[in-house]
Amino acid sequence: MSIQSFVRFCRLSVVDSPWRRPLYNSGWLLFDQVLRVAAGALLSLWIARHYGPALLGEFNYAMAIVALWTPIAAASLDVLLIRDVVKDKASARVVLASMHVLRLLAALVSMGGALAMATIARPGDHGLLVLVLLAALSTIFQSAFVIDGWYQSQGQVRTGATARSLAFVIGALVRIMAVVTDADVMVLAVAVGVEAMVAGLFFHIFYRTKEGQPLALRVADWGCIRSYLLEGKSLLLTGVLISIYMRVDRVMIGLFLDNRSVGIYSVAVQLCELFYLLPNVVFLLIYPTLVSLHAANEDCYRQRLLQAMAASFYGSLAIAAVFSVGLPWIIKILLGPSYAESVSIARIYIFLLPLISISTVFSHWYVLYGKTAISMYGTLIGSVSSLLFNYVLIQRFGLQGAVYAALISMLMPTVIISLFFDRRVASIFFDAITLRFGIRNAI
Repeated sequence: MSIQSFVRFCRLSVVDSPWRRPLYNSGWLLFDQVLRVAAGALLSLWIARHYGPALLGEFNYAMAIVALWTPIAAASLDVLLIRDVVKDKASARVVLASMHVLRLLAALVSMGGALAMATIARPGDHGLLVLVLLAALSTIFQSAFVIDGWYQSQGQVRTGATARSLAFVIGALVRIMAVVTDADVMVLAVAVGVEAMVAGLFFHIFYRTKEGQPLALRVADWGCIRSYLLEGKSLLLTGVLISIYMRVDRVMIGLFLDNRSVGIYSVAVQLCELFYLLPNVVFLLIYPTLVSLHAANEDCYRQRLLQAMAASFYGSLAIAAVFSVGLPWIIKILLGPSYAESVSIARIYIFLLPLISISTVFSHWYVLYGKTAISMYGTLIGSVSSLLFNYVLIQRFGLQGAVYAALISMLMPTVIISLFFDRRVASIFFDAITLRFGIRNAI
């Protein structure tokens, strides 16, 4: 093949491909996620080493309380906004303003809930109350993130990723300044609000530059707001349940143990969560192929699904095993001896990675077979399990109890769904783990 033919082939395959725009957008989303997750984690580890377990735990406890209420402020309704803007571009300004107002109102509810929880959990702890207030202010500024949904509807993912990345850099600079000047942990909470404020400001500036006019909230339609609130109830509930599943452990540790325990546990979990980006990357790579196979050949789809699940499970298992062996040196070098207790926590917690990986690959099955209701039941089961088992096990086993609760909560949805809703789920997981890839009856 000549050089000219090769260049022409590349142009036809990539530049002129119908996948060009989705791949381009996915690349920007992945870049934004890697920047904020990876760089943010490294910065967080530096902050953890500087402040120590007790002060870090005080900050993380406040952040966990805010995170429990954040889904209310986020409203989880961007998918509805994108849908309506794509359908009717003429009404985009009203839809954006209405969603902006809805998220502002939801943010006030979220702030009130977080402050009430902090007051009830630790009466008289004014330091915690101030930390929660400063961090919760970010939800007000995040109401402007609805503009990012508008960019996505226009296929302009790069603009939103740019705004978030720039805001992250500025927020990171505030955190670095806090460490360098040995500032109070209150400055870390301020950094959370600054990052959200800067991102919101960039979203408004970019919108005004493109549209030639600002997004005026006065054009919001209360009928539209009410409609979104009613239609988005299930999305809102799912967001709250996921938040409970992800953050209730730290809240319970702070409630039943102390700030130092929150710091020790948070660092262990954060080290493990660095690897959680891998399942998402794998999912982005294989999802289009699996969808195409499902439409063309269901038997072949089943075989490839099982192979992908097995590869994700055993690959993650190998990563977890290697990470577990190296943990004492990793924590000693990165964090110092004050976090030595994190080793025993992380050594167990990292083995959530294979379970998360195989579940992430499988998750699209619910969508392809119209089983999204079952998926929501699984989220509900996981959240309730997390709440109950953390409540019981932390009081009995301390930090180890929180890890046991996480493992049980991860397994419970698959077990309950298989027993009471759809036995095929257990069969698929079993076949993937036991490497039974032979083509059998269609799923």
